[in-house]
Amino acid sequence: MRWVVASAGLIAGLSACGGSPASPDVNQFAVSGSYTFGCGNWGLRGAPPVERALLDIGVTGAKDHPDASFVGALEAAGGQTVYRFHGAFVRMAINVNQVQPLGIWPADPPSLIVWARTVSDPSSHVVDLTVQLDHPGPTDEELRAFATAGGTPFAVFPSSPYLGVRIDDPRIPVIAALPHVVSTAIQPAFFCSQ
Repeated sequence: MRWVVASAGLIAGLSACGGSPASPDVNQFAVSGSYTFGCGNWGLRGAPPVERALLDIGVTGAKDHPDASFVGALEAAGGQTVYRFHGAFVRMAINVNQVQPLGIWPADPPSLIVWARTVSDPSSHVVDLTVQLDHPGPTDEELRAFATAGGTPFAVFPSSPYLGVRIDDPRIPVIAALPHVVSTAIQPAFFCSQ
């Protein structure tokens, strides 16, 4: 019985501190301003001017989930996973100086980090999704279905089976299950060419 009392006290103590040690207070790692990493380098602004940052990190993996071994390797390098997206990326608090050594490009085998960008609003999980239909151009009915599912079409081409839809990540399975949708993939922050 004492163990239960001690455990309840420990839980209460952790709650008073703002959460468990395995779950970082993500707000403390949010970065104002936009910093991006890709093709092996930080962008024009350079690296974020902080030691540890909350980043959305693109990793190698299937288009519908991040590769668990890559995420595990990032965690072994000191990263703390905060959110796993329905695409090949993960939100993680990580030391900024770990990003470049883990994101060498081009690399064979692939680097752990394909791209990364800072997160200024930890509560937002909005992504840009590429949707492939089984026919060119969405119909008005399909556009209404995307909106009903919580998406906002932003790139629609009448002669193409592909369109862009901005959506909250947890709603992606709803879009994927709509009639005539062949596939969905979260768009990366940018592409690198050799």
